[in-house]
Amino acid sequence: MNNKEIGKLGEDFTIDFLNKRGFIILERNYKVPLGEVDIIAQKGDLLIFIEVKTRRNLDFGIPAEAVDRTKQTRIKKIAELYISTKKPKFKKIRFDIMSIILSKSGKILDWEYLINAF
Repeated sequence: MNNKEIGKLGEDFTIDFLNKRGFIILERNYKVPLGEVDIIAQKGDLLIFIEVKTRRNLDFGIPAEAVDRTKQTRIKKIAELYISTKKPKFKKIRFDIMSIILSKSGKILDWEYLINAF
């Protein structure tokens, strides 16, 4: 399983997780020249930008730790671009992280959804 497949598996799991909890998925892999946000969702008047980090082991730390200050700043700038371009209706913005650990065979061993992560 390559990194792209691992990422897709994590994003698929996260989309399912969000759908089951009443979130509306607005965008998946929203790309602009500055970068990409994995998932943009809405729940009520809340607009949520979600970064999904999926790993097969903890050799490089907990997946969520990969969303460092630089990545957070980039995601916030992409969020500003999204809002100015798409003009979604919302009252609040939130930035969440889904952190997923997989087995070598691709089975989800553990996950954590971090609300208001940054």
